[in-house]
Amino acid sequence: SVQKTGDTMTGPLTVGGLLGLGATGQIKFPATQNASADANTLDDYEEGTWSPNVGGNATYSAQAGTYTKVGRLVTVWFDFTISTIGTGGTSGINGLPFTAGGGTNGMGGSAVYWASLATAVTSLMFRVDVGGVALQSTAGVTASGTTSVLNPVIFQNNARVIGSISYYANA
Repeated sequence: SVQKTGDTMTGPLTVGGLLGLGATGQIKFPATQNASADANTLDDYEEGTWSPNVGGNATYSAQAGTYTKVGRLVTVWFDFTISTIGTGGTSGINGLPFTAGGGTNGMGGSAVYWASLATAVTSLMFRVDVGGVALQSTAGVTASGTTSVLNPVIFQNNARVIGSISYYANA
């Protein structure tokens, strides 16, 4: 049985029904974050969609993105195919759902699939810096993997990239 002493509960606890927070086994967070000053308090959870893009007047034959935010940690997934690059950028991905916060320099992830890029690459990674809302690309451009290039020209007409990254949000 659950024992409560002050603000502490011990014993097996079924979250939800007992606490009046929704159906048994669920915790509902408000639509707007109720921020806590305590770094050890989980005060936010959100899932949603975003539109990864290269900016300018680029057009897409496919464009999808999802995210999950738990506290400050954001994980995004993206999949897009550029029909026409036009005035779009050739190396970064815009439109992150949250501005990157402190401690984020270099946080990122990688592409798991790419096709029809402007440059032959052996690896393709993305990162976001503090204050950023766009991903910078880093690619391995030699067969030996001894060289990587920051923001290489990779996007062109018909380029497709699928990937994911994790980073800390500003709030």
